[in-house]
Amino acid sequence: MVSVHDVAPWSLAPCRRWLPLGRAADAWNRRLAGAFDAVVAASAFSAAEFGRLGGRVVLHRVPLGVDLEVFAPAPGRGDGVGLVYSGRLSAEKWPHLPLRAVAVLRRRGMDVRLDVLGDGPERGRLERWAATAGLPVRFHGHVAGRRGVAAVLARADVALVPCAVESFGLSALEAPACGTPVVTADRGAARELVVPGAGAVAPAGSAAGMADAVTRVLAWPEEARRATARARAEEFGWARTVERMPAVRANAGRARFGPSGVR
Repeated sequence: MVSVHDVAPWSLAPCRRWLPLGRAADAWNRRLAGAFDAVVAASAFSAAEFGRLGGRVVLHRVPLGVDLEVFAPAPGRGDGVGLVYSGRLSAEKWPHLPLRAVAVLRRRGMDVRLDVLGDGPERGRLERWAATAGLPVRFHGHVAGRRGVAAVLARADVALVPCAVESFGLSALEAPACGTPVVTADRGAARELVVPGAGAVAPAGSAAGMADAVTRVLAWPEEARRATARARAEEFGWARTVERMPAVRANAGRARFGPSGVR
């Protein structure tokens, strides 16, 4: 049995210019699926990576969850509009987009700041670019404790999840659990977590589109958008995820489904 969280396109994204990404991903997934009794996909997006294979796969869809006690709304706000990005600072996560969206919003006259949680190979380049452009960005680096991450997420007005090839998008669930709505790409799995009133989607790769989506979200009454975001996250408690796993185990090894056989 295998639980699919980071599908092949996520890890191969930096190679998209010279590698036939679709064929490579399919070959990897076919080999992976053949080695296990069942595949567990966390989202419709990741399930589709296996659903399109020519072989027959026992495929289950079980969303991930969030710790609703650790990731919870908390008092305290900064001045202006607070944005947050939480994730690895590597090319496939598109971490440059939140910074570029901040630049767009500031040109439009919005008093906005950005907190960046996470570390990775792109950090140095992003720090230099932010400094050169005079952007109000604070790089926190790796935050060891989940409660520390939750505290920053809860203080923000909007969380930015720019990656268009997320296989689930856990940060797009942790932020709403803290009462913070999300702006994410219109492709990938993170958009599956966004509902009206709790966030918005933007054209993948567009800093201006992300800035537009942030502006739309901020136009909603704060109390309502934060309550709606939290309510959405409460649909994904870890208990619900755990409850679905025994059925996956019970069905492992039984007759295999075709491409559309998602349980």
